[in-house]
Amino acid sequence: MDRGLHVFLLTALAAVAALPGSPYTGPASASPFLVPHPNGRFMYVVEKNAPRTWIYEIDPSDGRLTPTAGSPLATVPIPPIAAPLIDPSGRFLVYLQGFQLTSYAVAPATGALTSAGTLVFSMGSGAHAFSQDSQFLFVQGANFQLRVLRLNPLTLLTDASTI
Repeated sequence: MDRGLHVFLLTALAAVAALPGSPYTGPASASPFLVPHPNGRFMYVVEKNAPRTWIYEIDPSDGRLTPTAGSPLATVPIPPIAAPLIDPSGRFLVYLQGFQLTSYAVAPATGALTSAGTLVFSMGSGAHAFSQDSQFLFVQGANFQLRVLRLNPLTLLTDASTI
């Protein structure tokens, strides 16, 4: 299969067909993380072996992808260890990288990312998940410690507690 981002159309009869224009220019690395925005307008493609995030606008009429201006974006210096997440409200995208969590604010109209900071943990981190109301981010650390981070609409994360 060619490198790039392959997009397929699933028809009402459950037939699968490659979307015209597919594969799209995209990551050269195999198996990137695919992170859809909750509004359905953007797809973030995060390379596992390189510090780049590709941002695509999704055409709602046919699913075609158009890279946004400035894509790919140089993001985290260390490739993520787990799939990046967008909170359910679509305001923030976070990357977990061992001992740190890097966050970006998401522009709702363009999908553009703006750095919102990095938190460093004293012990490594593993799984992470947002609460459904987008108020908290839960991060499991080494020794199975659960860290709760509160989302602030302006500054993203503040430490709420460690469980």
